Amino acid sequence: MNPYVLAGAVVALVLAAGGGFHFGSNYAKGKAAREEVLIAKAGEAAQQAAAAAIAKIKVVNQTNRTRIEREIVKVPDLATCNAGDAVKRVLDDALTNRASSEAANGGVVSRTDVPGK
Repeated sequence: MNPYVLAGAVVALVLAAGGGFHFGSNYAKGKAAREEVLIAKAGEAAQQAAAAAIAKIKVVNQTNRTRIEREIVKVPDLATCNAGDAVKRVLDDALTNRASSEAANGGVVSRTDVPGK
């Protein structure tokens, strides 16, 4: 083989490799620039959608006029009460509408029974 043909083939191969590298480099730069443009467009679209959604929000003050009524029908069981026997007797008497047999003056507290008087 002729050394000039061999040298020409090597030079052609080096030029082809360099051209391929240059083409690949430009392709990568173009792809990155395209992605940046798409990201910017998506960000703008998201901001516009958020602004439109925020603009649609209406604040409404409303007074609640519902009346709540509740009746308590469960009477506490005095057997589970931790109060003393005297308190239990008073509560029993109050629940059964009986007058206490221990109240000598009809349940009225005299002035001498009031502390500090």
